[in-house]
Amino acid sequence: MDYFNKTLELINKYNYKTLLELVYANISNTYLELGDYNKAIINVNRCLELTKKASWPYTYYDSHLTLSKAYEGLGNYKKAYENHKLFKKYSDSIFNAKKYEQIAKSEMLYELENQEKKIDILIKNEEIRNGELKNQKILNYILILFSVVFLTLIFLLNNQRKSRNKANLLLSIQKEKAIESDRLKSSFLANMSHEIRTPMGAIMGFSSFLKDPDLSDEKRNKFVDIINHSGERLMTIINDIIDISKIESNQLKIDISKINVVKTLQEIIEIQKETNTLLTTKKIDLKLNLASATKDIFIKTDETRFAQIFNNLINNASKFTEKGFIEVGFIFKNYKNTEYLQFYVKDTGCGIPKNKFEEIFDRFSQAGDKDFKTGNGLGLSICKGLMHKLGGEIWLKSKVGSGTTFYFTLPY
Repeated sequence: MDYFNKTLELINKYNYKTLLELVYANISNTYLELGDYNKAIINVNRCLELTKKASWPYTYYDSHLTLSKAYEGLGNYKKAYENHKLFKKYSDSIFNAKKYEQIAKSEMLYELENQEKKIDILIKNEEIRNGELKNQKILNYILILFSVVFLTLIFLLNNQRKSRNKANLLLSIQKEKAIESDRLKSSFLANMSHEIRTPMGAIMGFSSFLKDPDLSDEKRNKFVDIINHSGERLMTIINDIIDISKIESNQLKIDISKINVVKTLQEIIEIQKETNTLLTTKKIDLKLNLASATKDIFIKTDETRFAQIFNNLINNASKFTEKGFIEVGFIFKNYKNTEYLQFYVKDTGCGIPKNKFEEIFDRFSQAGDKDFKTGNGLGLSICKGLMHKLGGEIWLKSKVGSGTTFYFTLPY
């Protein structure tokens, strides 16, 4: 019976409803041969209900034959006789003689209650049904094997299609990244050429002016300041290139020490006010907010890299801020019983579109080609790399036209 149950599962799974009455007919015949007449009657009645909705006339009158045999086995010869009459009614002329003989036999058995003949008939039919059952098992095995092979083939084809689509998608993404990388590199090289050529030109040009013996001390000192400023600018470019190379090759060394946060921030602000010409030219107010500092605060970090992050963020803010202020500060935070400091650099500049939030931390990137500013496009990328080394995170909030605030965290 396990084979029939598996067949029913496959029919229900693949919606082959038209085969149900044939399966129930076979099940009822199997129970009949096994001598379980009650179950044979239950299943043949199911077959009859399905036959009313389908076009299997042979199954219909064969079902009455099965009912006749089942009731005969139970000793209910009246119902056996009635079902044989129905069987006879729906049989065609080819089987009339045989059906008449069966009806006559049922009538005789009903009258004489001849148990011996009933047993002989059942034994004979059992041999026939055993052969049919064996064939049915073979058929079920073939059907199950075919179903497994079919489903396996579908599964493999589906996996192959998914793998091919995934490979095409990854290839498309890599192609877009390669195109974008080439564009950024070209932009970087053009920008770097300008950035290096400008201070080099100033150094070479004003150095030649110093050879003039009639040059006044005032002009001489002014030219020396220009040369020094250009040299510092050139050194900054070289240092940025070296830093980004060390960060990407994982060769940047970090020197952890205990630093005074308030004192270090005050020094950074003072140096910026003295050296950042954009602050004085644009009249930008650079201020330090120490409202959270009720006492000296110490953290363990690399002081040089800590100052470098702030200088890069302040320099970046001064490029994109035409008026207003730049504010530097920090606040205490607690997450899952762990304290840390959240630093910030806030400006009132042009702001950054939301779709550029991740891109501006890439190498060679700026706010956009149409909003190009002086610089090599490495500052924010260096900040992100340094934060990774120092065990912190960096992110930003911005609104176009309202300014930008960069945040970063360090363990406290």
